[in-house]
Amino acid sequence: MGIKIDMPGLNNFIPEIPDGQIILIEGKLDPIKTFFVMHLGEIACKNGKDVVFITSKNKYEIRESLKTKDFGDGFKVIDERSSRHWKDYISNNSVLIIDSFSYLMLDKTLYEFRDVMEDMRDECKKRGAIGLFTLVDDMLGEKEEITTEYLADGIIRFLTKKSSTGIDRYIRIPRWVGNVSFDENINYTFDGTRMSVDQRERVV
Repeated sequence: MGIKIDMPGLNNFIPEIPDGQIILIEGKLDPIKTFFVMHLGEIACKNGKDVVFITSKNKYEIRESLKTKDFGDGFKVIDERSSRHWKDYISNNSVLIIDSFSYLMLDKTLYEFRDVMEDMRDECKKRGAIGLFTLVDDMLGEKEEITTEYLADGIIRFLTKKSSTGIDRYIRIPRWVGNVSFDENINYTFDGTRMSVDQRERVV
């Protein structure tokens, strides 16, 4: 069983993240990406999956932010910066979150990007595990970013647009599991603690 998407409006497009897949969570420098993967990790824990959260920041800071949530013992935060060991944290039916994948891979060559992605993709499929990797726009070179996207199974992209009232937030899903894509822009709001999808409007 994968990770059920519990957000009305978003689950009309992607009802779940299936097991055995690597999904990229992309966007500008914005806390929404970390919030979103943590939310998915919380759902996974509540459904009996072991979750490993590899952070590029201070692991104690992340653990402190988790105290307000009930993740249980199945959610582990580590600061493993060596990409050679990442696949070792993938176990049967587990979830591996890397935040931020782009930051932790900054010093890698294109061939290292390919090898890391291929190894983790193979391990996820073999073990029925899920990989959720966040990417920050413009942090990687073009070839490295395209290689990462090519080897992923799906991409969820968080975008913003200036409007007369401030900033409009929306999601694009340019590629999904099974070679599916969606043309729609999915509006949402985020106040730092809650994300809500607006089912009535579309960004044009």
